[in-house]
Amino acid sequence: MNILVLGGNNVHNSKWVDSIVAKLIPKHAAKAIYYDHWTEPDKTINFELEYLKLVSTFNKMSNGQYIIVAKSAGILISLDFVCKTDLAPTHIICVGLPINFTSIINVNLEELLAVCSAKTKVTLIQQTNDPEGSFNEVSKLCSKYENINCIEWPGSTHDYDAEELVKFVIESLK
Repeated sequence: MNILVLGGNNVHNSKWVDSIVAKLIPKHAAKAIYYDHWTEPDKTINFELEYLKLVSTFNKMSNGQYIIVAKSAGILISLDFVCKTDLAPTHIICVGLPINFTSIINVNLEELLAVCSAKTKVTLIQQTNDPEGSFNEVSKLCSKYENINCIEWPGSTHDYDAEELVKFVIESLK
């Protein structure tokens, strides 16, 4: 299975995506997307640039089924990718949906979720009290979409354990 991994906005996510990919590589063709602004810590993510990078990376991949594993800002890039192209993955596994961030950058999250969930299966993993949006907020937001499954993980941070996520991803591929 081909797996694309996208992290969140913060530069510390580069190590997170590396960890995810390293744990998946033995059995899957996993590739991380590295954001340009990670080399310039004072900058923030350029969604259009990273969207184009995702399209380019996908086009270079071997044919076949693929999934996307994304965290926070990476979720927004992934949803946008699915909405704008006919290249829908078989599954998007998301951790830490950034509800608060989307309101700051004026992203229509409901529209992205509606279009994306009509094209592919989406799993949203959210910590009980994630500061970017609690599990209850995410669950309520996604309740109207049949193809979105919300899973609650304990916690009150916006950090998601790579080891636990990889176990979930491998299990979901069975």
